[in-house]
Amino acid sequence: EKCKVGFMERPERIVLFMIGAFTNRMAAVLWVILILSIVTVANRIHYTYLVLNAKPMPLRDGVNGFLWRAFFWTDERTTIPYDVWVIAILAFFFVANYTLSYASLFLLRRREPQMPRPYRAWGYPWTTGIALAGSATFLFGSLLTDRQNAPLALGMLILSYPVFRVMKWAAQRSAEMQDA
Repeated sequence: EKCKVGFMERPERIVLFMIGAFTNRMAAVLWVILILSIVTVANRIHYTYLVLNAKPMPLRDGVNGFLWRAFFWTDERTTIPYDVWVIAILAFFFVANYTLSYASLFLLRRREPQMPRPYRAWGYPWTTGIALAGSATFLFGSLLTDRQNAPLALGMLILSYPVFRVMKWAAQRSAEMQDA
């Protein structure tokens, strides 16, 4: 029997390497691959243990099922449920990114009113406020209606913040060492 479980399999790694190459962010991509590969190894060890000992696979219903689905990835690739799940999570991330961008524009204009602006947002603050309200409404509606994918995407987004802080700290430390 094959042990094809875990999120970070070969296709995902190849896509991430391509993203890193095109965006010149290979260090960040390598960190993401490192962390998700460790989760994949844990998935495979647990899956192998269950199969070899003839134990049942974790349930995928309820709160426990939600956590198992997030951290014990057994979905077959190139199937409609897998594709829909990935698209739902990516849509949530996409809208969350824009929501945070709109909010950060308001925050920046409030904290740094004298800062030079190389561009102006047309209709500011109204158009930006309407876009912020619309994207926040979408996110809130997603959390209320899509109880399977939206909380998972939100959890992944929250867990990515410590990774961001560590990478920012490492970049600052590297810059300080180069200056010294």
